[in-house]
Amino acid sequence: MACGPYNAIRALRQCASDNFSVIHNINRAVEAKESILSNFYVDDYLDSVNTTTEAIERARNVDKILRQGHFVLGKWNSNCTLTLTALADASVASTESFPSNSDTTVLGLHWNPNNDTLFYKVRLPVLDAIPTKRNVLSDVARLYDPSGLLSPVIVWAKIFIQMLWKAELPWDTPLPGDLRDEWLTFRNGLYQLFSIRVLHWLGMTKTSTVNFHGFCDASSKAYAAVVYVRIEDPEGEVRVSLVAAKTRVGPSKSTTIPRMELSAARLLAMTMEEICHALRLDSAGCMYWSDSTIVLHWIQKAPTVLKPYVANRVAIIQTHSEVKCWRHIRSEHNPADCASRGIPPTALEDHPLWWTGPPIMYTCFNRSTELPALTDEEQQTATLESRPPRSLVTVRHVDATCGLLRTTFGGRRIPLVEKFSRLNRLLNTTARLRRSYLHSEVTEAIR
Repeated sequence: MACGPYNAIRALRQCASDNFSVIHNINRAVEAKESILSNFYVDDYLDSVNTTTEAIERARNVDKILRQGHFVLGKWNSNCTLTLTALADASVASTESFPSNSDTTVLGLHWNPNNDTLFYKVRLPVLDAIPTKRNVLSDVARLYDPSGLLSPVIVWAKIFIQMLWKAELPWDTPLPGDLRDEWLTFRNGLYQLFSIRVLHWLGMTKTSTVNFHGFCDASSKAYAAVVYVRIEDPEGEVRVSLVAAKTRVGPSKSTTIPRMELSAARLLAMTMEEICHALRLDSAGCMYWSDSTIVLHWIQKAPTVLKPYVANRVAIIQTHSEVKCWRHIRSEHNPADCASRGIPPTALEDHPLWWTGPPIMYTCFNRSTELPALTDEEQQTATLESRPPRSLVTVRHVDATCGLLRTTFGGRRIPLVEKFSRLNRLLNTTARLRRSYLHSEVTEAIR
């Protein structure tokens, strides 16, 4: 027997496939069916259209289809008052409907339909004593940010938790003075996140040109990937919006910064692909930016010439992104630097680099693919991560040529080339055989 949520979603999808024909207009029926199949998240229905007329018609069609299976939709809400009024006057809104100026939740995020913005509420319990590791983890778990828009703040909390584990503190032991002060300063600043407002609409229209720009960066403690969407309308006006971000804390064992930067590039390639698929914009142009010259050089190489750690990640990057779309950006212009190092909660709201991206996204889209030259230190690192060169020996089947690479044992001639896979071992064996042969000739001549 399948689990309950699966049965509910499966029944909903089957209802859409079986009953969409109740809509007489075949085009509208197909649109409503696809909307049900694609825009339901368990029991939440989320959709967006270009006009009020389309919104009203879509809501009525979806409701009509689902009522055939006795699925009654309620608690309608919209950023358009006219849409809510039309739904309230029709049977589609026979159940509860929210006023457009109230705050509601969308998949755990707070949404104000009056100005169509997303915002965050941080509810932390009152501390009656010195915080412990248990209190810290409980507070961090309350920071719900599925899209990663608060990544510069969340990553700081992740790094702090790793510090607590490295300190091997018991769960209910009060934090030492330095860690306590650091955590309380961060905790008190979390309430400033309430003032952040993020526009829900990214600005996409049917006539606009959409491109995605992704940035990756790493520090000694964490690495991050950030994706922005660049939208240009027919008049040439450009709008850039933050779409999503992901962060990862570095391993407990120390590793090199180039390897961390490579992991960030891999995270960016995977995140970009997921976003394009989720927004159904797989054909949109994608550009990948990194401030690590050595990583960009690695991505240009074949994985077979690199050692396993680097080769495996380069292979993933080349599979999920186009090599020609990787570009270099200066560190001070890289917004992923904010998410890899962390930003205090009090400073995040007024951080233009994080919310709107670097200026280069507004001025030029295509940029030279020429990469900066490697420094001496980077060249040394690249050499250490490269496989040693291998030589291939080929021998023509001519007696005069093969004579030097054959030996005789038990009356049989054995070609040494067929017995060794490495050139060094072949040469060593040949040298020993020749030395032994010459030594025997000299000994025979003395006798």
